[in-house]
Amino acid sequence: DLELSSTLTVAGNVDFNGDLDVDGTTNLDVVDIDGAVDMASTLGVSGTSTLAAATLSGNLEVAKAAAKVIVDSSSTASIDIDRSATSEGAKINFQTAGSTTWTAGMQDSDDWGDGTPFYLGTGSLASAAKFVLNTSGVVTLGTVTPDTHYTLTPRLQVETASHDAGLSAFRNSNDAGGSYLFLGSSRGTAVNSDTIVQDNDALGSIIWVAADGTDRTCAGASIIVNIDGTPGSNDTPGRMQFNTTRDGDPSPTQSMQILANGYVGIGEAANFQ
Repeated sequence: DLELSSTLTVAGNVDFNGDLDVDGTTNLDVVDIDGAVDMASTLGVSGTSTLAAATLSGNLEVAKAAAKVIVDSSSTASIDIDRSATSEGAKINFQTAGSTTWTAGMQDSDDWGDGTPFYLGTGSLASAAKFVLNTSGVVTLGTVTPDTHYTLTPRLQVETASHDAGLSAFRNSNDAGGSYLFLGSSRGTAVNSDTIVQDNDALGSIIWVAADGTDRTCAGASIIVNIDGTPGSNDTPGRMQFNTTRDGDPSPTQSMQILANGYVGIGEAANFQ
């Protein structure tokens, strides 16, 4: 083992088969250590370093053209970023000339929220997040806090403060096809289930939600598609229902429907033949 309390200057190569313990600052061009490295200050490397194990309570600085850090393992390889509590942040900063351009990680709970969601943002603060994934699997774009819309909290939410709040699916192919939007359901209790639906089951809804000065739990209109009959293999009769909200009400009620047989009813409160 080598322990230094002063300065070590070496013009050639240093090869360690044991441990290296340094309390000061170390600047090395090329490092190849088979033992452990325990440093209380900064390790600066301008060349290539091969370390069997390293514990740093200071900083690791790699200064080299096309610099990179490679984690190579014969089994599971990982990089662990550990913080003491959710009141602390854990993140990776992507910088240009010393200025942070993008940040990815878990935010400090003092910055926003409870300190557990993962975010990607422009700037060092989580409040500048553009993409947020919380522990419930809810993804938000343009906002850091998921909101309840109508009767539920959607798994994907997009919000802006300008006219470009929207979703786009655009197809470019030399044929007659277009883009698609799929809404569906099953009676299964697990993902990827194909358990058959039943008569009157809803397959999907499009709901237009309005902020009413208090929250976003009121809707102005909706379109709902239900099974309209007994379904079977390659047999799924459907009914489309158009709903509008009356003055003084918070929820839409039926205004028009199209049955599986093609009949159209306007102002009908129940199914008709």
